[in-house]
Amino acid sequence: MLVDPSGGKCGEVATATAGEVECYEFEGWYDSEDNLLDDGWTYTFTIEEDLDLVAWYTMIQYKLSLSASPTNGGTVTGAGTYDCCDDVSITAEATSDCWEFLGWYLVSDQHGEPWETEAATDFDLCKHLELVAWFELKTVTVTYKVDPRGSGPASELTAGGGTITRSNDTVVDYDCGHELTLRPRTNEGDTSFIRWEVETETGTDTYTTPQITIELTEDATITLFREPPENGN
Repeated sequence: MLVDPSGGKCGEVATATAGEVECYEFEGWYDSEDNLLDDGWTYTFTIEEDLDLVAWYTMIQYKLSLSASPTNGGTVTGAGTYDCCDDVSITAEATSDCWEFLGWYLVSDQHGEPWETEAATDFDLCKHLELVAWFELKTVTVTYKVDPRGSGPASELTAGGGTITRSNDTVVDYDCGHELTLRPRTNEGDTSFIRWEVETETGTDTYTTPQITIELTEDATITLFREPPENGN
């Protein structure tokens, strides 16, 4: 911006004043050859010759930092350095259907109210900002059934090599994505295996092998079909 501070006579004292401009930082007063004359808002000088003054401003930039928590729960896009009050877009996306987006939170206030509840949003960036996208691992519920009753329960194989008995009408919560391994219990009095049926909202899968391993991604009813007991109960 060229400034003629006074148009006064040689030897007179002149004053040039720069005003604040939103989103710009004042760098100082420069002459037409880009020499810095003064870095203050107000420049007072004695007129000795014709002078072109330039009030030099630079655009302020702000940094947008984004992260996901936990890091394996999702990904984020939109981080970077932007000009003051640029319109920016950020997006948080879960890594799988097993993760649920909870909201964007200020890094400085992760236990308060969410800064934004929409996974994808636009806003004007008018200051430095650090945001974290919080994700939560979903829980799936499995209901166990044995048909007919009294024919012998299922056995869940644990990671440590043990087993857990899953009787008729047992209800268990698991982390979404858990790999569940089942087989029929084979104690005395347990009847022969026929099949497994795994029923979910998306359909029913049938397995004819005694031992199965399935990945749990939604609520399910798992039924173990056996031969009827000899006593018919």
